[in-house]
Amino acid sequence: MSGMVLNIYFPFWRVHHKNHQKYHPAICFDNPDHVGHVDGHDTPAYYAKLKELDGYVGRIVDAIKEAGIYDNSIIIVTADHGGINKGHGGKTMQEMQIPLIFCGKGIKKGGN
Repeated sequence: MSGMVLNIYFPFWRVHHKNHQKYHPAICFDNPDHVGHVDGHDTPAYYAKLKELDGYVGRIVDAIKEAGIYDNSIIIVTADHGGINKGHGGKTMQEMQIPLIFCGKGIKKGGN
């Protein structure tokens, strides 16, 4: 992950349920936004960065499985905004629409 900005956030709060502490970490990748501003959204460089990040998400999922907690985990993948050319913040769907993906036990498979 050289050159990658990676923030792992472990909140100070915990959920106590059935005598077990459950932590809710968030792993945030900042690079797609940077690439979008430098090279532009919807460019080969932007999609290459997304492909790279997809590999990191795969490694995280593999680690959750190896830790034996996959069946008791919910994984959420989202973004903060889309973009057009090298900017964002407008009122077009391309700038406002974001992915929101849930994966885990009890999550119903669906589409749109």
